[in-house]
Amino acid sequence: MVSAWFFIGVGRDVRDEIMPALTRGRAAAVAADATMAPVMDGTVKPMHRRSKVAIEPKEVDALLAAVGPTLDGLDEATRAWCDRSTAERFLRADKGDLGKATKRLRTTLKWRATYRPDLNARCPKCFGRDLRSHYMQQVGFDVNGRALVYSDIGLAMDSKASSNVEHCVQVLELMEKFLPAYPYDQYIWVCDFHKFSAGNMNPSVAYKCLSLFARSYPER
Repeated sequence: MVSAWFFIGVGRDVRDEIMPALTRGRAAAVAADATMAPVMDGTVKPMHRRSKVAIEPKEVDALLAAVGPTLDGLDEATRAWCDRSTAERFLRADKGDLGKATKRLRTTLKWRATYRPDLNARCPKCFGRDLRSHYMQQVGFDVNGRALVYSDIGLAMDSKASSNVEHCVQVLELMEKFLPAYPYDQYIWVCDFHKFSAGNMNPSVAYKCLSLFARSYPER
């Protein structure tokens, strides 16, 4: 799902003095590049492993055929989203299991057709009420072009699960347009626990957001 996770936990008193938000974002970029290991030719490669790498064209054809009836009648944007690269990504997430990949992709297609994240990729809380509602955004890329997402959970003013999911959709949909091709089509998520407290420990937020990632944004 997520290429790499980082949890920043510098003491609050020190952080407030020497690490304002912008500086913490830059520090996150440095931490992201630390996940890259140099090889003999001087290039860098990710230190983590991806799921099933080799996906045969016939496997992609089979998945697209399996979800064909679901695609019929859906809007043009959703049909266009379900291209070969998307099918390959869903197959990779399920290690080539056609049945599992079909179920996951069908569910995602129905969700996208209903929710239309391509049109509604705007957080209502942040844009309609308070820009401080959430603190999760893309701040750059690592050395291989993977997107870098930085979030400061303790600074977010809103802890409602449903609106946090809406904000996650905004971040992911905006980021999708800039992701490079496989194998660097993932992102790194840096979670900063600056000012994190018991008030931020709503398990339903994590459950709903992570469920969204696993269901509709696999291999990201």
